[in-house]
Amino acid sequence: MVLPCLTAGPLDKVDNADQADLNIVGVGNLDVAMDELVYATGDPPASTNAQSMDTGSGSLTSKGNNIGGGASLSNPILSDSVQQAAVTNEDMLDEGEDPDPDSDLLLNIEHGIDWGAEMDDNDDNEIDFEQELNCSLLVDDLIDEIFERELADTSYVLSESDITLLCHFALKIGTHMTNKAFAKLTYAFPDGNVDSWKMTKAHAASLCQFTPERYDCCVNSCVCYVGPHKKETQCPHCEEPQFCPNTKCPRKQFKYLPIVPQLCAFYKSMSMIDKVKYCALYQPSVDGSINDVMDSKHCQRLCKHVIPGPKKLKDFNSFIWPLVRELLKLAHGVHVFDIERHEFFTLHAYLVLIFGDIPAVSMVMNIKGHNGVCPCCMCNIHGVRAPDSRVYYVPLDHQNFPDSPFSYDPQNLPLCTDDEMKKQAEEVQFASSTAQSNSLAIEYGIKGTSVLSVLPSLSFPTSFPYDFMHLIFENILKTLVLLWTGDFKGLDEGTGSYHFMPKVWEAIGTAMAAYGTDDKQATTADSWSFWLLHLSSILLESKFQSNIYYQHFLDLSVIIEKCMQFEIPYTEVKSIQEMCSKWVTDFERLYFQYDPECVSTCPLTVHGLLHVPDAIEIGPVWMHWAFPIECFCGWLQPAIKSRQYPFAAIDNYLIAQAQLSQIKLIYNVHKELSLKPPSKEAPRGSFISPDYPTCILLPPQCPSSSISQSLKDKIIICLATQFNANLATVQCHIWEDDMVKWGKVCCLDGGDDMNASTLVPFSEDRRDVTFVRMSDISLAIFWGANSLPQYDMLVDLNARRQTAAPCFEKQIFFGQLENIIVVTVPATTALGLESDTLFILAAIQKCKVVGSNARGVHYYEQMGGLEVVDITVVQCLVGRVKAVNDGRIFIIDRSDTLQASFYVPGE
Repeated sequence: MVLPCLTAGPLDKVDNADQADLNIVGVGNLDVAMDELVYATGDPPASTNAQSMDTGSGSLTSKGNNIGGGASLSNPILSDSVQQAAVTNEDMLDEGEDPDPDSDLLLNIEHGIDWGAEMDDNDDNEIDFEQELNCSLLVDDLIDEIFERELADTSYVLSESDITLLCHFALKIGTHMTNKAFAKLTYAFPDGNVDSWKMTKAHAASLCQFTPERYDCCVNSCVCYVGPHKKETQCPHCEEPQFCPNTKCPRKQFKYLPIVPQLCAFYKSMSMIDKVKYCALYQPSVDGSINDVMDSKHCQRLCKHVIPGPKKLKDFNSFIWPLVRELLKLAHGVHVFDIERHEFFTLHAYLVLIFGDIPAVSMVMNIKGHNGVCPCCMCNIHGVRAPDSRVYYVPLDHQNFPDSPFSYDPQNLPLCTDDEMKKQAEEVQFASSTAQSNSLAIEYGIKGTSVLSVLPSLSFPTSFPYDFMHLIFENILKTLVLLWTGDFKGLDEGTGSYHFMPKVWEAIGTAMAAYGTDDKQATTADSWSFWLLHLSSILLESKFQSNIYYQHFLDLSVIIEKCMQFEIPYTEVKSIQEMCSKWVTDFERLYFQYDPECVSTCPLTVHGLLHVPDAIEIGPVWMHWAFPIECFCGWLQPAIKSRQYPFAAIDNYLIAQAQLSQIKLIYNVHKELSLKPPSKEAPRGSFISPDYPTCILLPPQCPSSSISQSLKDKIIICLATQFNANLATVQCHIWEDDMVKWGKVCCLDGGDDMNASTLVPFSEDRRDVTFVRMSDISLAIFWGANSLPQYDMLVDLNARRQTAAPCFEKQIFFGQLENIIVVTVPATTALGLESDTLFILAAIQKCKVVGSNARGVHYYEQMGGLEVVDITVVQCLVGRVKAVNDGRIFIIDRSDTLQASFYVPGE
């Protein structure tokens, strides 16, 4: 699947209808713009005056006089069979696997369709695109403005019966309830006023203020009958008829959910208005770091320069026809009502980034991928074929290939440019014969002009970066494992020694199964990500016959760690590029060994690592990786109720979800339609202290009589350290009845839930949530009426020298949380307390950390003594992994140097 990333912001306030056609970004007059926009001819242009974009990035950006809003918007939902074709699998690109088969969704440009002529021959009843744009910014907007102002005055209030019906609607959609089950609600709740599903669905559709667009398409999803194919009744590819026999009923339809109404709805919601302004109000980082897609040079160029109007269309993909029409309208501007400022403005939005796996992006860019002589979409490196293979591989060193005996500098690759790719696409498209077109397509690796080339904000190929998730976790990492286990395409080690000894990989798998699942199908990209960053250095240590392969793998984990940072300085991008270049060069030396028989070890995915630094310049990799796409696909699976008509089920579910989201935005009923119990201030039986606002204590609870004398002594020592008083003074003011033990602590604001091991017994079917990290908090102890005692974890280096002055050093500790104790210290001048003061303490048995491995992962072999510290010192939970062949226990700490971005799916 491909996910476009858009950012939108209001640009120019429309003071009156006469000025609407003058406030178009990049165009002085709408009529002049239409000269470039209307597709008057399909002939190759002699020249173009439109400004090209050298770099690309991933959002829609806006420019104008008014400070406006920005919004992140996901892919307009393409459903039915198009959805199936869009979800491509790139687990491993193998020999003979073609990411662009003849039956793919992209229109085959080689058929020579004259899109311009077809546009001119459209039915007279169809509104011309120029008229549509003019109307949308003139007469219709005046009517809409009056209507929207009246609706805003009534605050879009829904009646009680509407809310009830929508709750029924949300219940069915949110739980994937079948129609039969929903029909039984009427009988289960006779006083609940439950309408039929047909009436419920129709009423929800009337409230959402937008309608899905339906287009006839080929029964095999070859083509959509719009634009130049509107008058056709037979598929030009598979020759299947459009309609059922003896009827005008289409055999198949594709449904498109328009993005303009959904984007406009954001400005009707007070809960979303600040979020959608993010891009328009974003300020680039002053230190030159790449924190967001808006920090990319391309986005900054869009914000500072006039964007030219859309270019003349030459070719078109029929299934993306509705999307491109909307994007062109957004580039010219749409009339939107801002409910916060109670005024209309012209919203301009631009698509600047598209991402997905390699086959999907190849389909959208209209390139051949690994079936072309130039298989890389980012550079013009020439590929070479393995014996008896149709796939082109891309080693840097070609010295042993007689047909192309030259090599490439990994830091100076022949990068593709926007102008070059579009010119080559025109040569392929307008070749004098089909044979010449096919020959050029193989030579350039381009099948023709992509329909998206008409969008001025997209830059080929920069706006289509390699997807980090598929590239690393679904391809490179799996390729390495196959090489180590001797299962990579039947190749032997050659002159190397990278194969594992027998049973080594099985032993690693057994160790992993002890801490998780043995279901191989459950191994996802997220699982591989965690394995690479946190477990691989532990499990692979001493497993290779030669340590050089282990070190080479560790170099990859360092690269991945750096790439996954939330903020990356521009100066560090160069360092990452050098590391990637060295790693790929070493990979060829260790595994490819410059042997033409082993060239299949150099697939396009390994080469793609060289272009990850280019993708980082667009924005951090976590902003354009495919985890949201995979999550979206998984989100759709429960909606497939019918085996015979799965795509119809997906269609209906997506439409209903879009309608529900639209209703929540327009009428501000997120809370009412969430169908969740009201959030409580605290769970029953919990303990909250205003002095500790970051945590809540939960049962079980034990009285002070359960506290041992040794633990009491540790508590006295802890308090004496905090008050800087002697033990006797503290002990005479602390009473046993002032202590209470609790079993659990819940850290607020996204923190961890931790258990006290002495009160909450460990269960084999649950995680052990008792091992924690203790971290420094601040530099001083201070007290106040409602203040929290804060301090560093300081260790006296001269503790064993009684006559030496204390010398404190900050340290990080790990240990097992045994007890959580609440201690109330009464007011006393001896301790400097004017009122009773409460402390929440943690008794932790420390781990005796004795060292760390090559990746800095700490390990211990036995437990140490008991320490009592303030609960604020406890930072987070940590994991533990036992080494395969010895007694070392490694600590998995995701809050330290290996802390990185990871995908958390939203609601």
